[in-house]
Amino acid sequence: MRLRVLGSSGTYPSAGAPASGFLLEHGHTSIIMDLGPGAFTAFSGIGAIDEVDALMISHGHLDHCSDLLAWYHAGRYGVVRRPAITSFAPDGVFDRVQDFIRHDDDEMAMVFDHHLVGHGDASGVKEISLNFSDATHPVPTVATKASAGGATLVYTGDTGWSDEVVELAKGVDAMLCDATTLEDFMPDVHCTPQVAGRMAAKAGVERLLLTHLREDVETDRAIDQASKEYPGPIQVVRAGDLIDI
Repeated sequence: MRLRVLGSSGTYPSAGAPASGFLLEHGHTSIIMDLGPGAFTAFSGIGAIDEVDALMISHGHLDHCSDLLAWYHAGRYGVVRRPAITSFAPDGVFDRVQDFIRHDDDEMAMVFDHHLVGHGDASGVKEISLNFSDATHPVPTVATKASAGGATLVYTGDTGWSDEVVELAKGVDAMLCDATTLEDFMPDVHCTPQVAGRMAAKAGVERLLLTHLREDVETDRAIDQASKEYPGPIQVVRAGDLIDI
């Protein structure tokens, strides 16, 4: 599998750095995980909406899903037309989209083939298998395990410490983990790099990828903090990164 980072900024975008969005590819299969502000624009520079097989949205906070509105308008009114895209999300995500655009179910269904997912659910998109677990966050949030070609990746979405996410990530090749701030001031909302490292160590993952860093968190400090708990390879991911899993 290959992971392309569309954006990884924590809580809001900044210049040249969109909020959360990731393009996961394997063979002829591609999935976008999260579409925060700026992520759709980043994707538009490298692909078209008819080249993506599915969307996976971790939760309904705007820094992870607001560009669903851009996708809707591109799919409904744009030059490129395609069938409704398979879309996985926990409860509440597409309700927010519908509340904003104020269109009926039939019009939403023209763009999004929505599948509600939660803890313990499993699905698949062509060559990629997906498993979901709850994460620790104030709104319904899922972590996602993607498996294909013998490779495995867990994307935590936003989470504080979570035994469920640790279990999902047991032995995976890479864990893409929330690491929002250096201070542990929201333990039931977000991880620090150190907590991310602790989760990675307990899960026994092969590689830790830190994401969702607030713009004041320096890369070196984040890696140093995570390495206090996790002895393996650590990378802070940034927009434009291309990572082989």
